[in-house]
Amino acid sequence: MLQAVVDRWWVLLVRGICAVLIGIGALAWPQVTLWILIMLFGAFTLADGVGAVMLGVAAKREGRIWWEMIALGALAILAGIAAAACPGVTLMIFVTIAGVSAIVRGVFEILAAIQLRKVIEGEWLLALSGLASIGFGILLLAYPVAGAVAFAYFIGAYMITVGIMAIVLSLRVRSLKSRANVALPP
Repeated sequence: MLQAVVDRWWVLLVRGICAVLIGIGALAWPQVTLWILIMLFGAFTLADGVGAVMLGVAAKREGRIWWEMIALGALAILAGIAAAACPGVTLMIFVTIAGVSAIVRGVFEILAAIQLRKVIEGEWLLALSGLASIGFGILLLAYPVAGAVAFAYFIGAYMITVGIMAIVLSLRVRSLKSRANVALPP
C-alpha cells in the first residue's frame, strides 16, 4: 500500500492544487460558491425524492404501497425544485435554520452549565460557549446575507488549508520515493 502511494505521489499533489484553486475561487466568488452549494443540495434532494418514490411504489410487490415513503419523496422532489428555482430563498432558509439551531444549542449549554456547577469546576466555560452560540445565532438571524458569505469564506479557507497540507504531504511522499526504494515496509 505504501509503495503504491509513493509511486503515485503526484496524485496527492494534483489533489492539493485542485483544493487550493477551489478555495481561492470560493474566496474570490463567494456568491458563486453559495449558488453551487444550493444547486448541489437541490440536485441531491431531487434525486433522493425520486428514489424514495420508487421505493414506495416498489413495496407493492410485498403487498402494500408504502404511501409514507411516496409522500416524503414527493416533498423532497418539491424541495429540490424549489432550491433550483429559488436559490436565494433556500440559502436564507439554511441560514435561518443555522441561526435558530445555534441559539437553541446555546440555551441548552447554559442550562447544562447551571446543572453542572455543583459537580465540576470550570462550568463557566460551557456557559460561555452557550453565550457565544446564542450570540452567533443572533448575528446570523440579524445579518443572514453576511452569515452566508462568511460560510463561503470558511469553505474557501478550509479548502486552501487542506490543499496546502496535501501538497506538503505529496512532496514528502515524493522524497520517500527517491530514498526509500530499498527500505519500504510491505
